[in-house]
Amino acid sequence: MSATIIGIFLILGFSAYAATEENFMTDYTIVYDIDDTGVTTVSHKIVITNLKDDLIATNYSLDLKQLDVFDVSASDDKGKLEIFQKKAAGTANLSVSLRTFAVGTGKQNSVTILYKSKQIATKVGEVWNISIPRSQPTSETTKTNVTLSVPASFGQKIFISPIPATESKAGEKISYGFANEQIKNTNITAAFGKYQILNFRLKYQIENDNRYSSNTEIALPADVPGVQLVEYESLNPRPLKQYTDRDGNLMAVYKLKAKQKMDIELVGSAKITGKQIDPTKGGGFKDIPASVRNVYTRPLKYWEANSDDVTKVVASVINNNSTVTENAQNIYQYLVNNYSYEFNIAKKDYVDRKGAAAALFNKSEWGCMEFTDSFIAIARAAGIPAREINGYALTSIDAQRPLSVTFKSGDLLHAWPEFYDPKFGWVQVDPTWGDTSNTDYFTKLDTNHLVFVTKGIKSDYPLPAGAYRTASTEKLVDVSFSQTDNTPGFIMELETKKLTNLNIFQLLLGHSRFRIKNAGNVIVYDKNNAPILPGASKTIYISKKQNAVTFYNSFREEKIVSLNL
Repeated sequence: MSATIIGIFLILGFSAYAATEENFMTDYTIVYDIDDTGVTTVSHKIVITNLKDDLIATNYSLDLKQLDVFDVSASDDKGKLEIFQKKAAGTANLSVSLRTFAVGTGKQNSVTILYKSKQIATKVGEVWNISIPRSQPTSETTKTNVTLSVPASFGQKIFISPIPATESKAGEKISYGFANEQIKNTNITAAFGKYQILNFRLKYQIENDNRYSSNTEIALPADVPGVQLVEYESLNPRPLKQYTDRDGNLMAVYKLKAKQKMDIELVGSAKITGKQIDPTKGGGFKDIPASVRNVYTRPLKYWEANSDDVTKVVASVINNNSTVTENAQNIYQYLVNNYSYEFNIAKKDYVDRKGAAAALFNKSEWGCMEFTDSFIAIARAAGIPAREINGYALTSIDAQRPLSVTFKSGDLLHAWPEFYDPKFGWVQVDPTWGDTSNTDYFTKLDTNHLVFVTKGIKSDYPLPAGAYRTASTEKLVDVSFSQTDNTPGFIMELETKKLTNLNIFQLLLGHSRFRIKNAGNVIVYDKNNAPILPGASKTIYISKKQNAVTFYNSFREEKIVSLNL
């Protein structure tokens, strides 16, 4: 008897199997070697071991779907093999005939297929993104090891998932090794560089229906500590005032006359970086500050933490002996394993928000709001502080990373949750994209998620950009990657002025009085993390012996301001 060993490379993953899999043991050693330009040389070494005396392997075939390749070759231990290529319907089939037949139990064939691709590693803005399709499902007759080799010139590691089993450096290359169980049913993703820069142009259409003047507020994209740094290039017209709310949102207040309509445009940029966490190193439930627990574990509309359907899930997934993050991961995995994103949702003009209790009971029409609301409700019921993020997540593959928050006549946005761990602080996760892409969006988030608003105090306010619309049908949300390296800006600019000190108590302490004005386009923070918004001022008292004061941005980069005493 003879058999063809067939390998199938899917857009969502690589799965290789034998026509009669139980008759062969197949070892796969796959190396992704990326050069400084992003071209990846891929080596598939396949060792096929017979498990039966009366069966031989005669051919090996590999299908590459939606992956452009070039410089294709094949070889065995005796030298070069002829390889046949066919293309049809977006699939390139690579097949080789084995030179020798391994007859008998334990006998082996070995073949290596090489090709190059420019699609595995891509540089967008200032970040190198790497996406390696998942390996074949682990079985008793298959074993896979994957090595990813990247140039040191790509910069620092932002994240790599799953966490590699090995990491080594040789010359100007860094290699990461992944073993069989690590890559079971999951893609390998990585990002290298410092941060991603996203440019945005947002329009807000507001109106006052009253017969008297009143104030209306809008939410502007704000800083997220350690993750997102926002610069405001222009905001027209200027607001009456600005403030940050308890969730950290930057709110701009406008005064409108009776029956007045107003169009507002915000132009700016955001630096986005990522962080990767180890769930086993998270904190315990007892270490969650009461001020955080009391606010962010309350049941609210859409987050029915006290409903029977929600508490049933809690009982099945929560382990009080595990860390907060390990339990949050259990919730994430429960949703990814048991619910599926409905791609038709994005085609609808508007979808009513169900809320967690209804969504968990009914598995149909799940979009990103259902994944987000359910995660938050279950987490809150379990005593894990959680809240919602609305924003824009850039994606080039809608089938893997969909957007599905729609507002009536509004733009298409995305929603994802975050939870609080006493060791890590607030951690953003994306169970929707985890479901659709077979990629880990729990231990890390990519650098493509731009936060517009955070909702925790309320489940339906504030509204994100794209939701402020009157009668116009024009596009309100425009977000794109910056294609320019070393983009200038994001500079902290502060002006100081010494003031007369009329405070008797401060005089007795020997303090001087200064006004610090934020003259730049980014929010700055004092040592107590209190923000000074662009254009705003803050009065400080300092010791007469002190000749400088330090401020920070949301990435905790320092700005030392000299004081003229």
